[in-house]
Amino acid sequence: MDALLPKMDGFKTCQEMRKVQTTKKIPIIMMSAIYKKASEINRAKNECGATDFLVKPLNLKDVYSKVMDELLKSAT
Repeated sequence: MDALLPKMDGFKTCQEMRKVQTTKKIPIIMMSAIYKKASEINRAKNECGATDFLVKPLNLKDVYSKVMDELLKSAT
């Protein structure tokens, strides 16, 4: 999920998804080219419930690795 969404930013969207029973456990990997500071990344993970955070430009190997890690976690 991009941190910069048009009507509700990714931070708020992630928080709202964590409040809903059907979406609260869905892994959310946030990404941004704007929000790169450690404090912003920590906010996404610790306050908003993001599973992980990637900084753009994205490295496809990193994206693949993060997605595979989450798939493996959910399979166990």
